[in-house]
Amino acid sequence: MRLFYHLVDMTLVNAWLLYKRVHGRAGSVKNQVECRSEVAYHLCHLGSLYTKRGRPSNLEN
Repeated sequence: MRLFYHLVDMTLVNAWLLYKRVHGRAGSVKNQVECRSEVAYHLCHLGSLYTKRGRPSNLEN
């Protein structure tokens, strides 16, 4: 579990450094905490973007 957390941490740091390099010339750059929280938000809501497939439920509400 520690290795997985370490790999995710390194990936986020590298992604933030790349973001900072690309968007740094254009103006304001988000700090690392803002980028991490935005990634976490989008990962938490990733599954809710897809519509459910299959037969509709027969249960009445």
